[in-house]
Amino acid sequence: MTDTPRPITEDGPHRFADRVPLGTRYADEIGGYTLVAYSVDPVSLHAVPLLIADEDVTGGPSAGRWDRIGDGTVPLLEPCDVTGIGAPELRPTGPDPVKAAAAREALADRVPPLLRDTRVFGQVMLTEDLDGAEAEVAWLESAKAELQRRREQWQANRTVGR
Repeated sequence: MTDTPRPITEDGPHRFADRVPLGTRYADEIGGYTLVAYSVDPVSLHAVPLLIADEDVTGGPSAGRWDRIGDGTVPLLEPCDVTGIGAPELRPTGPDPVKAAAAREALADRVPPLLRDTRVFGQVMLTEDLDGAEAEVAWLESAKAELQRRREQWQANRTVGR
């Protein structure tokens, strides 16, 4: 993990080793965002940043691009959701503990996604900062075990449904 945030672009790179602390704030021409988690592939060691827009936390219209999800939770945005033509990158901004705490609380209130298909079998959400190399190795091993459990449960559900 690094303490120096870099701009976030759609294409990355989003390496596990390049993570910055959760709660880091970013902005583009439209508004502000808080980094609340990473979607990690524990095999390839990709860690895609997941952000929550300030407007989604406050209940306002999220710059006309996003509405609240049907279950009432706020959307988690990937870089491809908020960067591209007209806004090529998210730039790090100064800390805002109040907005960062509100975004982290919104993440905790989210309804977990259902395991409807195998698309979710390649990634595990990292929602806490890891302290040191030993914690990273332990978390990656647990993430691989979680993916295996998901595959087994999905297979069992498919077998019962036949």
